[in-house]
Amino acid sequence: MQRLCVFLLSALASTVVAVAQAAAPHVHGHATLEVAVDGNTLTLLFTSPLDSLTGFEHAPRTEKQQDIVRRMAQTLRQAEQVFGLPADAQCGAPRIELASPALPARLLAADATAAGPAEKPAAAARAGEHAELDAQYVWNCQRIERLKAVDVKLFASFRNLKRIDARVVAGSQQRSARLTEKMSRLVW
Repeated sequence: MQRLCVFLLSALASTVVAVAQAAAPHVHGHATLEVAVDGNTLTLLFTSPLDSLTGFEHAPRTEKQQDIVRRMAQTLRQAEQVFGLPADAQCGAPRIELASPALPARLLAADATAAGPAEKPAAAARAGEHAELDAQYVWNCQRIERLKAVDVKLFASFRNLKRIDARVVAGSQQRSARLTEKMSRLVW
């Protein structure tokens, strides 16, 4: 039952983000963060224009751009570097998934250290459309009742990121907030 709830919650978060992105304009420097607390599971879905994370919005064309994507992915995979959770919530290591139709999957992989042959970018990225990255984090927390806030540290790692519009669903609570470098704690 809990797995079904987590699956439905993840699907709902993805749908909400897709609808919000379709309705909201793509703005460089702005991102979204969806937070869902269900049972002992904390799910965060971070969506950002690639430009805010890498400085470009297309498949990497040079080795330097491939290195930028690898460093971005490495940073996002260090969950404790980009999100601060209270230690007393006793959250284990998160499951992390990174995806972007404009970036080769091998560059986003956890072991993306070696250079490889160029992969064809997605059709939308080739056409010059705006490209984004989705990062999903899922934690299992032993004392989730002690989790009432998340410190969002993304601004320190990604200087082009200026604002994150966040939404939280935790039990019967729903909250939204606008986060910036100076106000980067999401409380519920």
